[in-house]
Amino acid sequence: MNPKTLLLIPALWLFACATPSPAPAPSADSGHRQQLADSGARIAEALAKLAVVEQATHRVHAQTYVDVEDAPPELRTRVAVDYQGDLKPFVHQLAEVAGYEVRTYGRSSLLTP
Repeated sequence: MNPKTLLLIPALWLFACATPSPAPAPSADSGHRQQLADSGARIAEALAKLAVVEQATHRVHAQTYVDVEDAPPELRTRVAVDYQGDLKPFVHQLAEVAGYEVRTYGRSSLLTP
């Protein structure tokens, strides 16, 4: 037998006999859990404030229709679409068929072809 094989077999036996290390037990300390919950709440509040600041600094001045009567008759027609898949090609094809142009306001890469 090859000497390398003879050295490998006992190493494999020892590896097979090794017991896995136990998983750490969950801490029963409710103080740590409360601190984590408080930290999560503060993070969520900070993200909400950041979103408000970013919206205020990057204003998007786009015309919006307040009422249905203000929209042109072509846009008043309701359409139900059963569609699954990527939204980008659908929106661009729908705009092309209707004779409109897709414009993305703000910083969004969702509707760029």
